[in-house]
Amino acid sequence: KAKTSAEKIVCTFSGHHGPIYALQRNPFYPKNFLTVGDWTARIWSEDSRESSIMWTKYHMSYLTDGAWSPVRPAVFFTTKMDGTLDIWDFVFKHCDPALSL
Repeated sequence: KAKTSAEKIVCTFSGHHGPIYALQRNPFYPKNFLTVGDWTARIWSEDSRESSIMWTKYHMSYLTDGAWSPVRPAVFFTTKMDGTLDIWDFVFKHCDPALSL
């Protein structure tokens, strides 16, 4: 759905084992974007194409969606198929969500 060149992802990034359910650019750092697919969420940088720069641990249930916080640059949200909402703050905690509801 990208309409401008700044919204488009112009190359292929490999890292998920299944379909991507969510893709969103960071509103504060447009070169970074979030993908959600299979059992992980990954943060990518257009400057580093070999691997994602951060990823969540593999979860028992599929991740279904994800989005960046509109007010905090390092916070993003993911939802899982079991109904859980995870709030990630990768400045505060890297390995686990800061809050799970």
